[in-house]
Amino acid sequence: MGKKKNNKQSKSATPPPTPGAHPRSPANSIHPIILILLLGIFCYSNTLHNPFIFDDIPNIVERSGIHLRNLSFNELARLKQGLRGNRPIAMLSFALNYYFGGLDPFGYHLLNLLIHLGCAILAYLYLKTTLTLPSLQERFAAQARQIALASALLFVAHPVQTQAVTYIVQRMASLAAFFFLATCYLYSKARLARGKRRFVLFFLAFITFSLAVGSKETAITLPLFLVLYEYYFLPQLASGRHSKRNLYLALAAVLLPALLLGLYYTNFKPWKWMNDVYRKYPFTPGQRLLTQPRVVIFYLSLLALPLPSRLNLDHHFPLSRSLLNPPGTLPALLLILLLIGASVYLARRRPLLSFALIWFWGNLFLESSFLPIELVYEHRLYLPSLGIFLALSVLGAESLARLKTGNGAKQGLKILIPAVIIIPLAIMTYQRNAVWSDRESLWKDAAEKSPTLPRPHYNLANVYAQRRQYDKAMPYYFKTIRLKPDHAKAHNNLGYCYFFKKDIRRAIAESKIALKYNPKLVDAYFNLGIYYWNLGKLEAARRQLQKALRINPRYQKARRGLKELEKEISQGRES
Repeated sequence: MGKKKNNKQSKSATPPPTPGAHPRSPANSIHPIILILLLGIFCYSNTLHNPFIFDDIPNIVERSGIHLRNLSFNELARLKQGLRGNRPIAMLSFALNYYFGGLDPFGYHLLNLLIHLGCAILAYLYLKTTLTLPSLQERFAAQARQIALASALLFVAHPVQTQAVTYIVQRMASLAAFFFLATCYLYSKARLARGKRRFVLFFLAFITFSLAVGSKETAITLPLFLVLYEYYFLPQLASGRHSKRNLYLALAAVLLPALLLGLYYTNFKPWKWMNDVYRKYPFTPGQRLLTQPRVVIFYLSLLALPLPSRLNLDHHFPLSRSLLNPPGTLPALLLILLLIGASVYLARRRPLLSFALIWFWGNLFLESSFLPIELVYEHRLYLPSLGIFLALSVLGAESLARLKTGNGAKQGLKILIPAVIIIPLAIMTYQRNAVWSDRESLWKDAAEKSPTLPRPHYNLANVYAQRRQYDKAMPYYFKTIRLKPDHAKAHNNLGYCYFFKKDIRRAIAESKIALKYNPKLVDAYFNLGIYYWNLGKLEAARRQLQKALRINPRYQKARRGLKELEKEISQGRES
């Protein structure tokens, strides 16, 4: 009898769980992380030796300012100059890649994969912590690990993420997401901590927020999500007599720095900056804004049906020129407004679902507004997609919980249903990554999927021209010119192909057409110089090389060519 009494006393002496905590064993804690790692490694195991692609070339390969060769004072001072710009943390990561491995793409891809895996693990930890907060614990604590893990596995395996991971330069998006999620996780843990630990966690969250903004400017929205986190899940901020005033003050504290940072990035001349940048795009701010609802619906369709046949590096998306042109513009706008309205409507009834949906809208907002950037890119879904994955995981877990079956059958379904969804996604991701294995397969894929877009045809032609496969290159230059007759570089490169096919007259004609459309195209002047030189017209060749150097005094090919030409001219005069 005394033994039973002692047992009761020991049970009653057990301290209650702290907010945000739940029973777990070390083995149970590590198993989800191992699963995330194994799945992510499988999905991207065929990418580590892929070459540099497209914007990787100017931003990494040709950007000598970030080629860190040693750690001397002079080299670090030179690197400081090379890191100037809006994304210094991302560029610093490329500099460190160069320091350790030069221009071997393996190290760059490996770091991209590690960042992606880190994002998925942080997403799991952040969501698991959130689901066991006091405001959600009663409803979701029993399913917290299941929902958090399903969301993280969808995130790590979904094919739409390939552009942010496999495309090296888009580390800017994934690295910003990594620090964004780290800030959210640290903040959630800080709000549950006490004393010095709380201060340390808040300080670390501030550091990771700074690193997120330094990786990509879109992370400036992060404080807004922290305010919403307080409002949805930590009602201390929104309770009491002054709750509304405190919430408005918090929102002002978030929006004012964002506004000031935006003004700083645009040199305090936002309208002039927009006008200057918009000149290189074939659309106006109004047209871009009208087009984006259709783009967002398209993004949602990619999340729902991410077949490799639908994924593309260079999507061709027709502009919306009015609410009825094309006809899908107005319905798309109304649907987006309805979905956003539903997100707000759910705020009190289903706060977790509301937060998940607003996570999607909020993280997509800047790049789907009137800002002067390209219309569509899949990597913009990288961080926003987590909100959709969380909403789907919550709804799926709730549906399973309502099933009237035995516990054994339910446990089996908890494993079977996610597996049936996630394994095909992982296979499609692996297949999509195979397309990135070389420049030819990637641009051929883009050219087939966007047949009326000049850029894929032009870049595929360049791949063949660089391999000296001129007969393969020329049809794609012709296609580029048919789609865009004033494409100066296509004309110039077509001339280059004619030159190597011994048709110098046509080569000259194409370079002249290129200069008609772009009088500052230095490569065209250089090529003309070489063509005239081969015809023995040395003075004409010299004039063209001199024109190239007047436009770009650092153009080394023209400088070396002119030096050799001057020697030949002087030798001819002596003889």
